[in-house]
Amino acid sequence: MSISVKKKLNQLQKLAKTMRVDLSILKLEKLETKFKSIIKVLINYDIGNVEIALSIAKIQKDLGLLFKYKSYGVKACTPLGYSIFLLNRGEGFSFQNHLSFKTELFNVLSVLPGGYLFVASQKDWEKCFEEKKFKDWFNKKPGGQYDKFKSVPTAGDIIKIHKTGIVHTAIGCVLEEYANTSSDMVQRLYDQNFGKKIPSSFSRKFVQKSLDKIKFPEENNLVSVNHKKKRIKSKKMKFGKVVILNNSVKFVAARYSISASKTQKIFTKNNYISIYVTNGEGKVSIFSDKKTRDMSLTFKIKKGETTMFIPKTVWTLENTSRKPLCYSFLSVNKLNALR
Repeated sequence: MSISVKKKLNQLQKLAKTMRVDLSILKLEKLETKFKSIIKVLINYDIGNVEIALSIAKIQKDLGLLFKYKSYGVKACTPLGYSIFLLNRGEGFSFQNHLSFKTELFNVLSVLPGGYLFVASQKDWEKCFEEKKFKDWFNKKPGGQYDKFKSVPTAGDIIKIHKTGIVHTAIGCVLEEYANTSSDMVQRLYDQNFGKKIPSSFSRKFVQKSLDKIKFPEENNLVSVNHKKKRIKSKKMKFGKVVILNNSVKFVAARYSISASKTQKIFTKNNYISIYVTNGEGKVSIFSDKKTRDMSLTFKIKKGETTMFIPKTVWTLENTSRKPLCYSFLSVNKLNALR
């Protein structure tokens, strides 16, 4: 490994250590941008290099989810574009629309009392939006014509915001988000959160306790803009099963389950892959041309931990426990990843 590569990996490790403490969103996102840029520099040195790939995977595992505190909840995320949103009761994202290439998919994990989703076309929004009336509607005053865009989801519902021109928000829900970028690229059409302070109760201990309580739905339904549901069927595999939530040029999102004592092989090809373990524990190994088995090419991973695989590498994920090893999977092409 060259001196320049070692230097970059040391920088990456130091950044990861710095980001593991509570920071303001502004400072954390500046560090995150630097973290992503270093990874892209590293793979340009030697794409598919086993030592670089393994180092990045271990650093991401040690880093874990980044905690971004907002007035309306917490975003726990990876640099690639996987997130879990813990929204406060009665609060959520601003009513927003994407202006750029960002696409996202939400998997509803649970709904707090009064929680809901709001989805409307830009055309319908512009046709009926009046700020005073909308504010009254949001504050639950009688009247208004916005209920038709509102729906109460159930755990396992999947909502895709796959193009610009879709006004949307989520209120009072716990959500899993898959996106082709972790950056915020939205137009806020109505921001009910403006000027609000971050709750003093938010801390790493608070978030971790909330994450530990999450139960991931075993079944998923794709929900259309007009609120119709269609079951997403799981597919049986030799190692267990998979539910493909999205499969497009922008990104692939899936939920995997590896049965006891089984092993799954993962080919990254031209993609970055993010994994977040939601149940069980296992062993991650990277394929090497070495003929002898090298234990330094493996590491353990368990519930609540995450890792990242860089392009042009091959990995195995082995279930080392008696219960299923379950994880959320996000794959983004290297041309669009880490932006």
